[in-house]
Amino acid sequence: MSELFSMVFVRFPVVWLLAGGGIFLAHQRFEAERFEKPVLLSLSLLFFAIGVMGLFPMGIQHILLTAFVVALGWALRVPFVDIVVGMIAQKELRIGQWISIDQLEGQIADKSWRELFLKTDEGSFMRIPYSMLHDQAFEVSDSKLVRLTVPLPEGMEAAQAIERICEWMPHSPWSKASDWSVTWDEGLVIKVALFFPSDKNEFQKRIFKLLAEIEKKDNS
Repeated sequence: MSELFSMVFVRFPVVWLLAGGGIFLAHQRFEAERFEKPVLLSLSLLFFAIGVMGLFPMGIQHILLTAFVVALGWALRVPFVDIVVGMIAQKELRIGQWISIDQLEGQIADKSWRELFLKTDEGSFMRIPYSMLHDQAFEVSDSKLVRLTVPLPEGMEAAQAIERICEWMPHSPWSKASDWSVTWDEGLVIKVALFFPSDKNEFQKRIFKLLAEIEKKDNS
């Protein structure tokens, strides 16, 4: 086994270096979004590393090989997650859906094997790597997602406000009948999927008006 290792790594380092260079040139020919690009880059780095290790004595080769395997595994962790999550997302997510993640919100405008392209309300585009979907909680809806945090009017019970809003939400002219929630977290937290292109500000005004009606009714 040691003789085979020596023959492969010591006697033919130039072959590995040339192979790594050829694969790297092939890697340069692919567009940035192609699946093959990071795979070819990884192979070229592997072949380069094998060729370089062949230039050192046997004892140092083992140390370099261990260090290279650890470094390569760490470097490929995020691209690997992007690929795996991307394979799932390609089936589950559709262009036109709305997604909310880490205080970012937008409509899915395009997908690649590694990332999503979201269009925001302002018309700008964001790139969301699939690894971000793996690391953080996110919400997806066929309609526009909105999250409002509304302060509770003075003297009003949180349970009362939540109950009244929950009674009104299924009949809201803007939201879907069931795709919403009302909770309490230092304020009334309302999550809702609005019919596009519903206006978030108009919806917020309607919530404030609803709370004002409750407050007026309690004072009468």
